[in-house]
Amino acid sequence: MNNRSSNSLVQLAAEGVILGLAADVLGVSLAPRRIQLPDGGHLNVDGFDAGPPVTVVEVYARQGVLRGAQPKKLRADALKLLALRKLLYPDARLVVVVASEEAERSFHVGWTKEAFKAFGIELCRVTLDPQLVATLSAAQARQHMNNTVGDGEQRE
Repeated sequence: MNNRSSNSLVQLAAEGVILGLAADVLGVSLAPRRIQLPDGGHLNVDGFDAGPPVTVVEVYARQGVLRGAQPKKLRADALKLLALRKLLYPDARLVVVVASEEAERSFHVGWTKEAFKAFGIELCRVTLDPQLVATLSAAQARQHMNNTVGDGEQRE
């Protein structure tokens, strides 16, 4: 197994833990779900509860400061949630779950904060066990090292 796949396994395991913590905080039962769209496509969501109201959750396990495309990934997840509300679940509770203070802070500034508020997307932060934080941080460091080339330039 290469470092990149092991990083994914660490993140996937952490997302499961985060989803469980989020279910407790939000007071719902959450499980991953593949949702069929009206025109034949589908979306995979990290957490779903049939409600009422339907609750749809996207989880982000990143620890530390968000860089590069990472904030865009969170905004893309928010757009996915909005699409589900528009297409299938007009009264859905939409939640983005983060597991670090730095990720949470990235939503408390600028247009992202305003957009989440305007569209009724909740931001929920859960607190991870320090050992899991250390494991995630180590995996992220390995991934960062794998994504650099030559003199430290980042791959696109």
